[in-house]
Amino acid sequence: MNQTMPYSPSPYGTPSADPAATQNTRVSDLAIDMLRRTKGWVKFLSILGFIGSGFMILGAIGIFSMGNTIGGGFGVGIGVIYLAMSALYIYPCVLLWQYGSSINKLMQSRESIDLETALDKQRGFWKFVSIMAIIIISVYLMMILFFIGLGASGLAR
Repeated sequence: MNQTMPYSPSPYGTPSADPAATQNTRVSDLAIDMLRRTKGWVKFLSILGFIGSGFMILGAIGIFSMGNTIGGGFGVGIGVIYLAMSALYIYPCVLLWQYGSSINKLMQSRESIDLETALDKQRGFWKFVSIMAIIIISVYLMMILFFIGLGASGLAR
């Protein structure tokens, strides 16, 4: 504290961070090169997912068109399941595509805000995939318990 200016900061104190100075920092060449090398694979997997979703939608349309020949509304149920599965496949593919596009933008701008955007798209993808894995494992465990119970009830007769 200065005697002539009592409210001035001490020269020995902790320096304050200027938020404006930290917002648009440049990303290192190595980080950009690593992301550039993954971009092609990310786009490739995204395109494969879109193609797979398209085939599932075509399969659902085929099942719906056969409808009554499968019998008892069973075909409609399978068609609905196919449509739901294709919707679950499309969302992570969109996130992967956005991640790859964010890498393109980062390669041009080299700004940390674009790196953060790319990493957020990647985070969203992995969060969705992890939640789906938990759901699938839970369904498998419930099916295993159901069939164990079914087998035990059959042995009890």
